[in-house]
Amino acid sequence: MATTVSSRKATFYGRSRSMLWTKGETSNNFINVHDIFLDCDRDSIIYLGKPDGPTCHTGSETCYYTPAFDLLENQQVFSI
Repeated sequence: MATTVSSRKATFYGRSRSMLWTKGETSNNFINVHDIFLDCDRDSIIYLGKPDGPTCHTGSETCYYTPAFDLLENQQVFSI
């Protein structure tokens, strides 16, 4: 979170990369962070920000466009 606070760009730890990465470092579609919220236990974080462009590698505005309940109704199997 320290990198996000100092740069005001959304930065994440990527398990597949095993490193911190800033969203947009290759696409230039940065997420400009306006505020950060912590839950009561301080073990989860929400960034409030505005993206410079599409945030999904597919070109979609967001990666979150698949409703989980739709998958369940269609009997598709998924794991979280």
